[in-house]
Amino acid sequence: MLLDVQAKPSDGLELLRGSSVPGSIQQRPGGVARNIGECLARLCRLDSLERAGLLPLLISAVGQDAAGDLLLSQWRQLGLDTQAIHSLPGLRTPSVSIIFDSGGEVAASVADVGLLEAQLPKLLKLHKQDIQAAPLLLLDGNMPQQSITEAAGMAAAAGVPVWFEPVSVPKAARAAGTLHLLDYISPNAAELIAISEALTSDKGSLPEHGSQQADAELGSETAGKARVMELRHHIMRVLNAGARNIVLTLGAEGAALCTLGAHGSSVEVAYMPALPAQLVTTSGAGDCLVAGCCWGLLKGQDALTALSHGMAVAHAAVETHLNVPEGLTLQGLTEGASSVLTACQRWDISFGGPS
Repeated sequence: MLLDVQAKPSDGLELLRGSSVPGSIQQRPGGVARNIGECLARLCRLDSLERAGLLPLLISAVGQDAAGDLLLSQWRQLGLDTQAIHSLPGLRTPSVSIIFDSGGEVAASVADVGLLEAQLPKLLKLHKQDIQAAPLLLLDGNMPQQSITEAAGMAAAAGVPVWFEPVSVPKAARAAGTLHLLDYISPNAAELIAISEALTSDKGSLPEHGSQQADAELGSETAGKARVMELRHHIMRVLNAGARNIVLTLGAEGAALCTLGAHGSSVEVAYMPALPAQLVTTSGAGDCLVAGCCWGLLKGQDALTALSHGMAVAHAAVETHLNVPEGLTLQGLTEGASSVLTACQRWDISFGGPS
């Protein structure tokens, strides 16, 4: 079986500039789906999931140039199938330049992913059977809006769970009309707001204020929990529009799993603080979190346990210059996930109070 059809990928090279590697320029394979695919492959091999055929299949396109050749070669070295990565003549392989600040955070980036936006809609039709045979489909915001809907529809028709990774604030809103087809979305705070604000008022309207109980909790909790509470209206709007699970990433504050309550008038929140880390760079950390979550889901874990594993993988990612950390161990990730789960805080946000 396929493990994960990543129908979009920003499959390109990353040209990294910045003080996280003083005075240097690095060129390395990167891109959201490519990073997730590599990380997921490494994770699946930790507990022999590849024996069940659970390795990622990447649906993408590269140019017939040196960068494209490098990416295909690197993918093969990982022992992964390249049959769904199309090498197109006369076109340029996507790339992104990233500048880091002195703390290892991304300060600015410029991406050229025009090849994917132009070519991927055609490629999806060639891989409909792959998508519908997969145990999990991962899409991201580099896809055109119509292609996101088309691919998610293919998967939904076959009962395949769909995960959407927004990629960036401008691209996050592309999923707004497809939320009813998405089982998981993994936005950060700004991406969540972009999706929320893109929704039509008739499907996503909410009162200006939540319950008195919810308002009273603001400012009285940790920074992570307070941030979730600040975003509660956007969370409710996106869930009401059809998304079944929001994995809200909060950077150094951790992450939260948000789902609708039984009667649709409340949000169930499970918030997990991030593990302490020696930060090197955040590049690739979000991708690794998603890969760790997908790994957990493929092993049959519930969403909360899967997220704890995703956070353990992300912790390893921020402590290395690599987009995907090497040297991951099953014991280390299991211990990290256990620590995250132990620190988990749960609460409900009710929206039944006065507006």
